[in-house]
Amino acid sequence: MDKEFNIQYLLKCLLKKTRLIAFFVCTGVVVGIIVSFFYTPTYQTVTLISAPRKNEKALFPFSTINSLVENINKEIENKSYINLARYMSIPPEKINKIENVKIDKLSKNNDIFLKLIIQAKDRKCSVNFSNSLLNYLKKQRFIKNRLTQERNFILQTLSIYKKQLANLEQTVRDTKKQLLSSNGKTNFIGFNPANLDISIANVKEKIKSLQYMLNNTRNFEVIETHTEKSPLSASKKGIIIICGFLGLLVGIIITTFKFCSGTIDKEE
Repeated sequence: MDKEFNIQYLLKCLLKKTRLIAFFVCTGVVVGIIVSFFYTPTYQTVTLISAPRKNEKALFPFSTINSLVENINKEIENKSYINLARYMSIPPEKINKIENVKIDKLSKNNDIFLKLIIQAKDRKCSVNFSNSLLNYLKKQRFIKNRLTQERNFILQTLSIYKKQLANLEQTVRDTKKQLLSSNGKTNFIGFNPANLDISIANVKEKIKSLQYMLNNTRNFEVIETHTEKSPLSASKKGIIIICGFLGLLVGIIITTFKFCSGTIDKEE
């Protein structure tokens, strides 16, 4: 009963000291307003991209692309802005507000569709750096060389099939001329015109497939991009509320300490 009485008495003391507690709450709110005035939120630009690919297959494993982005992030962590400015051909002042860079896959089993995340203390800086980083990745020599090799191979194969198609179509035209000039008297022993039609159809299908493959052999491409406040970044309103709540806790703790030390009884 004595313990229960003490708890009830503590609650009464807290109610009596509402002015003291209110003072700490107000102080916390004022501190929160001051902090929020100088606080700069972190923005992040999320860009959905497609990696270099050929016929819906990634030309490089995700680990290769990720290592390039990690190297950039290390330079940011080390604040090597001059090196980054040289790599990416952008002024250092557009880099010094960047906080973090990372890239991830949209799904575990797909290396084509990736998500590039740029975190910065400035919205415009975040967007500009995202674009610059994509251009930097596109210009990597080993990526450009691989794409050139793949395209050249497809073009060479395409050229062979186009010549084959031209020869087959010429054979059809020559055959028709011979039939017309002979008035049906010429015999083509073992020749079936349907075989030529089938061959032409097969070659056209292969040409169509190669053209599709050529159109889908591409470098990095942007699918979608948007900029938002980072989930880890506190809002100004949130800072004020947190500071006010901390002030409330400080007021309650001080009042409780006075109660435990008997200071409140002496004051009364």
